[in-house]
Amino acid sequence: MSVFILLSIFLLSSEPSDTIEKLPVESFLETVRIIHHPEEIMFQGRVYDLELFVHFPEDSLESVSLFIRTDTTSRYQEIPMKLNRGRYSVRYDPAVFSGLLLQYFFVVRLKNYSIFATPINKNGVIKPVIHKLINPVEYYKKEF
Repeated sequence: MSVFILLSIFLLSSEPSDTIEKLPVESFLETVRIIHHPEEIMFQGRVYDLELFVHFPEDSLESVSLFIRTDTTSRYQEIPMKLNRGRYSVRYDPAVFSGLLLQYFFVVRLKNYSIFATPINKNGVIKPVIHKLINPVEYYKKEF
């Protein structure tokens, strides 16, 4: 009888293996189908378009998102991206995202439950783009 009780507890407490949303994502898939070229320098007070090129068929995409935070926020904020002229873009506005340090990364979800992110390291762990926002006056005084 005790074996039956233990087996019942195990079966009732375990989740089926096909519940994708319940599984933790330890690493993301790597692909050359997602391309982002970060700005070399980003200035304080300037608006930038953060762009992502995604080379998957449109009907296979579930969502394309930007995750962004600054030194004034503790958590990343997810922003859905929309296709515009062949690329996905979100406008970074310092009036909305104030701060002197900007961190962001992109996540692409497919309808077949695949999840891709960029940038990632060789182990598939997200390595966010980090920009220290530079004062443009000080930068150009120093450069010239």
